Amino acid sequence: MRHGYRHRVPWLRSTALGATLAVLAATANAIPSWFDVTGVARADRSAPMQAVEFLSLILDSGWAWAVAAIVAGRLCRRWWAGSVTLVVAALLYDTLESVIADGSWWGNVRAFWVVGGALLGVPLGIIGAAIHRRGRWGSLASLVAPSGAALAMVVHPPDPDSAMATPVRVTVLTAAAVLAAAVIWARRPAAAPAARV
Repeated sequence: MRHGYRHRVPWLRSTALGATLAVLAATANAIPSWFDVTGVARADRSAPMQAVEFLSLILDSGWAWAVAAIVAGRLCRRWWAGSVTLVVAALLYDTLESVIADGSWWGNVRAFWVVGGALLGVPLGIIGAAIHRRGRWGSLASLVAPSGAALAMVVHPPDPDSAMATPVRVTVLTAAAVLAAAVIWARRPAAAPAARV
Protein backbone atom coordinates (compact mmCIF):
# COMPACT_ATOMS: atom_id res chain seq x y z
CA MET A 1 0.00 0.00 0.00
CA ARG A 2 2.75 2.42 0.94
CA HIS A 3 4.66 1.64 -2.24
CA GLY A 4 1.54 2.33 -4.31
CA TYR A 5 1.01 5.68 -2.60
CA ARG A 6 4.62 6.69 -3.19
CA HIS A 7 4.21 5.76 -6.84
CA ARG A 8 1.18 8.07 -7.11
CA VAL A 9 2.76 11.06 -5.35
CA PRO A 10 4.57 12.41 -8.45
CA TRP A 11 1.33 12.22 -10.45
CA LEU A 12 -0.57 14.01 -7.70
CA ARG A 13 2.05 16.73 -7.35
CA SER A 14 2.34 17.46 -11.06
CA THR A 15 -1.45 17.41 -11.47
CA ALA A 16 -2.00 19.70 -8.49
CA LEU A 17 0.62 22.14 -9.78
CA GLY A 18 -1.01 22.30 -13.20
CA ALA A 19 -4.48 22.73 -11.71
CA THR A 20 -3.30 25.50 -9.40
CA LEU A 21 -1.66 27.38 -12.26
CA ALA A 22 -4.81 27.11 -14.39
CA VAL A 23 -7.19 28.25 -11.65
CA LEU A 24 -5.02 31.22 -10.67
CA ALA A 25 -4.50 32.35 -14.27
CA ALA A 26 -8.17 32.00 -15.25
CA THR A 27 -9.33 33.74 -12.07
CA ALA A 28 -6.93 36.66 -12.53
CA ASN A 29 -8.16 37.11 -16.10
CA ALA A 30 -11.83 36.93 -15.10
CA ILE A 31 -11.83 39.33 -12.15
CA PRO A 32 -11.99 42.54 -14.28
CA SER A 33 -15.14 41.28 -16.01
CA TRP A 34 -16.67 40.14 -12.71
CA PHE A 35 -16.25 43.67 -11.35
CA ASP A 36 -17.31 45.25 -14.64
CA VAL A 37 -14.13 47.24 -15.22
CA THR A 38 -13.24 45.90 -18.66
CA GLY A 39 -14.45 49.18 -20.17
CA VAL A 40 -12.07 51.19 -18.00
CA ALA A 41 -8.62 51.92 -19.40
CA ARG A 42 -6.09 49.58 -17.82
CA ALA A 43 -3.99 52.47 -16.54
CA ASP A 44 -7.04 54.08 -14.86
CA ARG A 45 -8.19 51.07 -12.85
CA SER A 46 -8.14 50.97 -9.05
CA ALA A 47 -5.21 49.69 -6.99
CA PRO A 48 -6.82 46.27 -6.35
CA MET A 49 -7.44 45.87 -10.09
CA GLN A 50 -3.84 46.86 -10.77
CA ALA A 51 -2.72 44.10 -8.40
CA VAL A 52 -4.89 41.65 -10.35
CA GLU A 53 -3.36 42.96 -13.58
CA PHE A 54 0.10 42.36 -12.11
CA LEU A 55 -0.75 38.73 -11.37
CA SER A 56 -2.42 38.26 -14.73
CA LEU A 57 0.62 39.49 -16.66
CA ILE A 58 2.77 36.96 -14.84
CA LEU A 59 0.41 33.98 -14.88
CA ASP A 60 -0.50 34.46 -18.54
CA SER A 61 3.12 34.46 -19.70
CA GLY A 62 4.74 31.52 -21.43
CA TRP A 63 7.82 31.70 -19.23
CA ALA A 64 5.70 31.24 -16.09
CA TRP A 65 4.16 28.08 -17.51
CA ALA A 66 7.60 26.84 -18.53
CA VAL A 67 8.87 27.47 -15.01
CA ALA A 68 5.90 25.51 -13.64
CA ALA A 69 6.94 22.53 -15.76
CA ILE A 70 10.51 22.81 -14.47
CA VAL A 71 9.25 23.01 -10.89
CA ALA A 72 7.17 19.89 -11.52
CA GLY A 73 10.26 18.02 -12.68
CA ARG A 74 12.14 19.27 -9.63
CA LEU A 75 9.43 18.25 -7.16
CA CYS A 76 8.63 14.89 -8.74
CA ARG A 77 12.07 13.94 -10.07
CA ARG A 78 10.36 12.49 -13.14
CA TRP A 79 10.98 13.43 -16.78
CA TRP A 80 7.26 13.30 -17.57
CA ALA A 81 6.15 15.57 -14.72
CA GLY A 82 6.46 18.74 -16.79
CA SER A 83 4.18 17.33 -19.47
CA VAL A 84 1.54 16.31 -16.93
CA THR A 85 1.58 19.77 -15.36
CA LEU A 86 1.25 21.59 -18.68
CA VAL A 87 -1.43 19.28 -20.09
CA VAL A 88 -3.54 19.56 -16.93
CA ALA A 89 -3.04 23.33 -16.85
CA ALA A 90 -4.00 23.71 -20.52
CA LEU A 91 -7.11 21.56 -20.22
CA LEU A 92 -8.38 23.18 -17.05
CA TYR A 93 -7.46 26.74 -18.04
CA ASP A 94 -9.18 26.45 -21.41
CA THR A 95 -12.26 24.95 -19.78
CA LEU A 96 -12.45 27.69 -17.14
CA GLU A 97 -11.96 30.44 -19.73
CA SER A 98 -14.73 28.99 -21.89
CA VAL A 99 -17.14 28.52 -18.99
CA ILE A 100 -16.53 32.07 -17.77
CA ALA A 101 -16.87 33.54 -21.26
CA ASP A 102 -19.95 31.80 -22.66
CA GLY A 103 -20.78 28.79 -20.52
CA SER A 104 -19.35 26.24 -22.96
CA TRP A 105 -17.08 23.43 -21.81
CA TRP A 106 -14.79 23.26 -24.81
CA GLY A 107 -12.40 26.06 -25.71
CA ASN A 108 -10.89 26.94 -29.05
CA VAL A 109 -7.20 26.47 -28.25
CA ARG A 110 -7.30 23.30 -26.17
CA ALA A 111 -5.83 20.87 -28.72
CA PHE A 112 -2.97 23.21 -29.65
CA TRP A 113 -1.85 23.85 -26.08
CA VAL A 114 -2.38 20.28 -24.92
CA VAL A 115 -0.13 18.96 -27.69
CA GLY A 116 2.36 21.78 -27.15
CA GLY A 117 2.40 21.19 -23.39
CA ALA A 118 2.89 17.46 -23.82
CA LEU A 119 5.85 18.00 -26.14
CA LEU A 120 7.53 20.95 -24.43
CA GLY A 121 6.91 19.52 -20.98
CA VAL A 122 9.33 16.66 -21.60
CA PRO A 123 12.56 18.71 -21.91
CA LEU A 124 11.37 21.09 -19.19
CA GLY A 125 10.61 18.19 -16.87
CA ILE A 126 14.01 16.68 -17.60
CA ILE A 127 15.65 19.99 -16.72
CA GLY A 128 13.72 20.15 -13.46
CA ALA A 129 14.60 16.59 -12.53
CA ALA A 130 18.27 17.33 -13.26
CA ILE A 131 18.37 20.13 -10.68
CA HIS A 132 19.00 17.50 -7.99
CA ARG A 133 22.20 16.42 -9.68
CA ARG A 134 25.50 17.63 -8.34
CA GLY A 135 28.13 19.20 -10.50
CA ARG A 136 27.95 21.18 -13.70
CA TRP A 137 24.74 19.71 -15.10
CA GLY A 138 22.78 20.31 -11.92
CA SER A 139 24.03 23.90 -11.78
CA LEU A 140 23.09 24.55 -15.41
CA ALA A 141 19.64 23.04 -14.88
CA SER A 142 19.13 25.27 -11.83
CA LEU A 143 19.84 28.37 -13.90
CA VAL A 144 17.41 27.62 -16.73
CA ALA A 145 14.29 28.98 -14.98
CA PRO A 146 15.71 32.35 -13.87
CA SER A 147 17.59 32.78 -17.15
CA GLY A 148 14.49 31.98 -19.19
CA ALA A 149 12.33 34.39 -17.20
CA ALA A 150 14.87 37.20 -17.57
CA LEU A 151 15.25 36.54 -21.30
CA ALA A 152 11.48 36.64 -21.74
CA MET A 153 11.34 40.06 -20.10
CA VAL A 154 13.89 41.34 -22.62
CA VAL A 155 12.65 39.62 -25.77
CA HIS A 156 8.90 39.66 -25.08
CA PRO A 157 8.16 42.18 -22.30
CA PRO A 158 4.65 42.75 -20.93
CA ASP A 159 2.16 44.84 -22.89
CA PRO A 160 3.28 48.49 -22.48
CA ASP A 161 -0.38 49.60 -22.39
CA SER A 162 -0.60 48.16 -18.89
CA ALA A 163 0.45 50.28 -15.94
CA MET A 164 1.85 47.10 -14.42
CA ALA A 165 4.18 46.35 -17.34
CA THR A 166 7.20 48.04 -15.78
CA PRO A 167 6.59 46.73 -12.23
CA VAL A 168 6.25 43.19 -13.60
CA ARG A 169 9.40 43.53 -15.66
CA VAL A 170 11.43 44.95 -12.76
CA THR A 171 10.10 42.34 -10.34
CA VAL A 172 10.82 39.40 -12.63
CA LEU A 173 14.29 40.64 -13.59
CA THR A 174 15.18 41.29 -9.95
CA ALA A 175 13.85 37.93 -8.78
CA ALA A 176 15.69 36.15 -11.61
CA ALA A 177 18.97 37.87 -10.75
CA VAL A 178 18.61 37.08 -7.03
CA LEU A 179 17.73 33.44 -7.73
CA ALA A 180 20.59 33.01 -10.18
CA ALA A 181 23.03 34.54 -7.71
CA ALA A 182 21.72 32.25 -4.96
CA VAL A 183 22.14 29.20 -7.19
CA ILE A 184 25.68 30.17 -8.12
CA TRP A 185 26.56 30.80 -4.47
CA ALA A 186 24.98 27.59 -3.20
CA ARG A 187 26.66 25.47 -5.86
CA ARG A 188 30.09 27.05 -5.71
CA PRO A 189 32.93 24.53 -5.39
CA ALA A 190 33.87 23.77 -1.81
CA ALA A 191 37.16 25.27 -0.72
CA ALA A 192 39.97 22.77 -0.43
CA PRO A 193 40.99 22.14 3.19
CA ALA A 194 44.14 23.93 4.23
CA ALA A 195 47.20 21.72 4.36
CA ARG A 196 48.53 21.07 7.84
CA VAL A 197 52.05 22.15 8.52
